[in-house]
Amino acid sequence: MRLYYCPACTRVYYLSDYYEYLCGRVHPTSIWSDGRLRRFFISERTEINRPPWAVPNLVEERELLNQDVTETWLDACKHPEDEDYRDVRRHFGYGAPGGKHLTKEQVIERYGDYILKPVEIEHA
Repeated sequence: MRLYYCPACTRVYYLSDYYEYLCGRVHPTSIWSDGRLRRFFISERTEINRPPWAVPNLVEERELLNQDVTETWLDACKHPEDEDYRDVRRHFGYGAPGGKHLTKEQVIERYGDYILKPVEIEHA
């Protein structure tokens, strides 16, 4: 177990150190590095103040343009063993505008501002 914090909201969590975590809290809409006004949601969660989400090896991402804000919905791919992700009954993101699959590494890179970082404790 280890202390982690979210670089965007500075919230601290005590979690297992075997995973990469995405902060589950609903963050304010902000301008991302691509210059677009964005907000993201983790699809499997419905409450506003969510626990961190252990990033799975394969993630489905779907982007929806809502007024001037791009909403991004993330969910674990339920069928990572598939070789073809075009079956929309099995893969919600594919075939939708802005829908795609991301590896764990791509999620960490794209959502880096919301990936929890370990708290470094200084010893006196």
